[in-house]
Amino acid sequence: MSATQQAIADRLHISMATVSRSLRNQPGINSETRARVLQAAAELGYRFDRLQAPEALPSVCHVGVLMYGPTQHGNMSDIVRMRMLQGLTEQARRDDIALHVDYVPDATAHLINEPDHQPVGLRRGQWTGAILCGHYPADTVNRFAAEHNCVQIADYMPGVEIDYIDHDDQAACDTLVDHLWQRGHRRIGLLGSTRLACTWTRFAGYASAMAHRRAFHPDDALDLHAELAKCDLFDLAAERTRQGVTAWICLNDSVGYQLITHLQALGIRCPEDVAICGFDHFAPPPGLPTLTSIDPPFEDMGVMAMQRLLARCRQPSLDTIHIMLKCRLCEGDTTPHRGHP
Repeated sequence: MSATQQAIADRLHISMATVSRSLRNQPGINSETRARVLQAAAELGYRFDRLQAPEALPSVCHVGVLMYGPTQHGNMSDIVRMRMLQGLTEQARRDDIALHVDYVPDATAHLINEPDHQPVGLRRGQWTGAILCGHYPADTVNRFAAEHNCVQIADYMPGVEIDYIDHDDQAACDTLVDHLWQRGHRRIGLLGSTRLACTWTRFAGYASAMAHRRAFHPDDALDLHAELAKCDLFDLAAERTRQGVTAWICLNDSVGYQLITHLQALGIRCPEDVAICGFDHFAPPPGLPTLTSIDPPFEDMGVMAMQRLLARCRQPSLDTIHIMLKCRLCEGDTTPHRGHP
């Protein structure tokens, strides 16, 4: 019986993905590593066949999660990461996977390919695969994917060859527009930040949905990344509200709750005077109504990412795919039918 790719990986203390890519002469593997793999394959009697059955996983399968920062106390992005990690953990337990979670600071996110900045298990070739969670530099991810079986969860980057699991932001924003439209709103604004990786897909959903209804007004799409200070931009939202905007879609719940507070200080009530909705389905601060919000399937994204990674570990030559999961609309207290608070 011929040797397996896992046997070669164990002998050289490298990942099975590196072995597979070396044997297939794929780009991203340096010549020294490829030569070592071919030499070990010859010594172990490995027979390479492109049509061979998928590789068996090792008896103890180790999967790493590289969780990108930055992190601040009470930051809502922490809640998102923990919900993703919950799904990853649940699936790892079902499949008897040893899960390793490593925090990657913002300052070193571009160095995950350097051994001195890698977790011990990754550096020693003990991880069967890795899940990248967060917005890493595109060239860094391409280099990492060339060396390791890996899956990216959220934060899509064009031009990166990697399996990618996310929720469908564009369809979700279309759902919010439809929800507001059915409640009698015809002039709907958008408030968000181009700092967020998800901004453009959410804006695309909003613009498409409003244009389809022949109701898109570019001046009603306000950007927190503009030169205006945040409070000045909220003042601009208040001005648009007085000019006829009856509902706002905020690109995350944090902005939504801040907008409610700011408008209330100016005498504009939510939901009596204006409807407001958001994304991420976070609990409201004390004294504020619960936002109507999009609840992305963060836990399901974690489950799907683990399932896809294991499939790739068994068969590293699989074509890369992008999987977009459907979001859920959670109706709160901030979007009643117009005229009926």
